[in-house]
Amino acid sequence: MHYRYVFMFCVYLHVGVIETEVVNNFDSLSRCGRFFYKGKRPSIRNPAADIVYICQKYNDQDFYATLYDKTNRIPVYSAVQLIPPDQNSYDNRLDDKFFIEPKLAGRGGKNMIEVDNREHNFNNVHKAKFGKYQALDIDYKDSGYDRGHLNPQIFNTQNKNSRYATNTLTNIAPQYGPFNQVTWNIMENGLVNAVRDKCNFSGAKSYVVIGVQPSNDKFITRTIEKTVTTSKGKQKTKNEYENRVNVPDFYWTAICCDTSMATNHTNMGWSFGYKANNINEKSVLVSFYPVHEFLSNHYSQIFEQGCEFSRNNTIKIIKYIKNSIQQGPIFEANPTERFET
Repeated sequence: MHYRYVFMFCVYLHVGVIETEVVNNFDSLSRCGRFFYKGKRPSIRNPAADIVYICQKYNDQDFYATLYDKTNRIPVYSAVQLIPPDQNSYDNRLDDKFFIEPKLAGRGGKNMIEVDNREHNFNNVHKAKFGKYQALDIDYKDSGYDRGHLNPQIFNTQNKNSRYATNTLTNIAPQYGPFNQVTWNIMENGLVNAVRDKCNFSGAKSYVVIGVQPSNDKFITRTIEKTVTTSKGKQKTKNEYENRVNVPDFYWTAICCDTSMATNHTNMGWSFGYKANNINEKSVLVSFYPVHEFLSNHYSQIFEQGCEFSRNNTIKIIKYIKNSIQQGPIFEANPTERFET
């Protein structure tokens, strides 16, 4: 990964019904503050200039926030307030629509648009400019990678709108299928279950940031047809290779169960971060870290101070997740060791 980019956020796009804003700083999107603990976004060390902040709106409702990397064409991180579904109330995934952000192509309008592979095809990408700063669905076709959600549908089960809102390509990065469908999917469900059982009482709020670390040299690469002028002034078609979409080295998640406003439960908060390498395996090692130490080479802090809460509570939650998962992820022999020192 380029060290200047570290995390990502998710977005949902749809013609005529989604309003988004693409700006240079979340500070101007005050309504997005509720997706961050204490209203403060992660503090990145050495942020790159070519990133934009997106407050994602669908049907006049904001669902989450995204920091987006226009150079690597992947999100840096996505932030959401996780509201767990009732047990067994989650419907099937909604994968019939995916979306792109026209503002990243310099187009006007407030609404995201649905992917149209007749128009957003690869040989038309430079003419249409939709793919200049973002991935297109055609990039993922036959690439060997899944469209890996940062902010997954399981974190957004209030209704169909909230689930659809995650299907934007600005919330997606290349992910190996076995890792996506087994280890990472099981961890997402395990986290939802932990929030449902251990951070789901009056006054408690769960803030989640999901991100990726870009690689230095792995990309979805495509052949682009370009018209060039020869030294003799003649026009000819030339095929050129382009590094289209960065393939992250790893995916990560950080959670803060904030109980500071919970009646009779103010001491029940917990927080941690975990990460796993993006490799072509079903069972991948998952490592847990205290949030104030998590990815410290890239972030001075992911959550504002105060979200550390009780380490004893955190240790219990990590053990709860580990014990509830019988297969898939690989855990360290003592996954809470970093919390016990």
